[in-house]
Amino acid sequence: AAIALKDVLELPLLTTIHATEYGRNNGIHTNIQRFIHKREEQLMFASEQLIVCSDYMKDFLMTIFRVAEKRIAVIPNGIEPPL
Repeated sequence: AAIALKDVLELPLLTTIHATEYGRNNGIHTNIQRFIHKREEQLMFASEQLIVCSDYMKDFLMTIFRVAEKRIAVIPNGIEPPL
């Protein structure tokens, strides 16, 4: 749906990745996992920018999905405590 909206509305797509099928299952082992993995890959490559919460996830996307580092922004979870 996100890719279709991007194309119809001619807008850039920004995607936040918190986890992947590969990471949840320590690999891709079944047909349904392959299906989900391919959809994740399509979404990542249709996105102009990806946001992840950690350097670990950034490195993971660069390794498993071969996403270019310049397309990934790391924005850690958390809050700024009051002073």
